[in-house]
Amino acid sequence: MKYDTILIPLDGSELCHYAVDAALPLARAFGSRVVLLSALDFNAGLFNIYYESYSPEDLTREIRRHLEAVLDRARDRLAQGGVKADTMLREGDPAEVIVDTARREDADLIVMTSHGRKGARKLFLGSVTDAVLREGPCPVLVVRPE
Repeated sequence: MKYDTILIPLDGSELCHYAVDAALPLARAFGSRVVLLSALDFNAGLFNIYYESYSPEDLTREIRRHLEAVLDRARDRLAQGGVKADTMLREGDPAEVIVDTARREDADLIVMTSHGRKGARKLFLGSVTDAVLREGPCPVLVVRPE
């Protein structure tokens, strides 16, 4: 199997760089086009927690700035390894954005991290990884940081 296009969704967490590190040797070996993606989700807990402290415009600007910095760092990390990448920041539910982008970009592989939530916390919060595994149009490599 050849991976012409690899999609790497990044959520801005401290763990997301593990997906970049896992995808780098694959992208280099296959000469893959890499798409780095972040989803700006206004329904996420982070938005709701800080909503009262910031105006919606300020909060949106700060979250967007943070995700753009995450995408830039990931692009730089790949470039240091000899792999070029495109970046995308889209609004919406992360799982839906990932699956839709994988279809639009004709991704052959999605490489993403899992936070390893278990029990009630997983049920309450839902799992982006599980949704992408179920709905994604291509194979998904799930990286679990140790």
